[in-house]
Amino acid sequence: MTPEIYTGLFKKNIPIGKLTKATILKAVCLELEMDFEEVKNRKTRLKEFVYARHLYAYFCKKFTNDSLTSIGKYINKDHATIIHSNTQITNWIVCDEKVKLIYEILNNQFKHKIVNFTENQREKISNGIILKYAN
Repeated sequence: MTPEIYTGLFKKNIPIGKLTKATILKAVCLELEMDFEEVKNRKTRLKEFVYARHLYAYFCKKFTNDSLTSIGKYINKDHATIIHSNTQITNWIVCDEKVKLIYEILNNQFKHKIVNFTENQREKISNGIILKYAN
């Protein structure tokens, strides 16, 4: 596969099913500036933790082939919570611009699998392409 230019960053397409639950939760936590272990293990109903778990559940259902039970078990929830999370995020995207923006950022990352590249790998790809077209 060849890298493609997308919104100023160089990203690589990977087929659906290659993302893991851990990768998705780490990307959500990174985007929301939250601690991975706290979101994964802390039993709380604080709004920011619920929101992070909802995003995790939504993207796991969309980008992995895991069952709802498996997705929920990773964050100590059941399959019904994952169904509820998907409904909530779908509704929030329609009516809340901030949620829609976060959704679009994360969706693009997962869609193009940029989350699995380190900063150095992204830098090498971008420098290579810039040098190629600089001549």
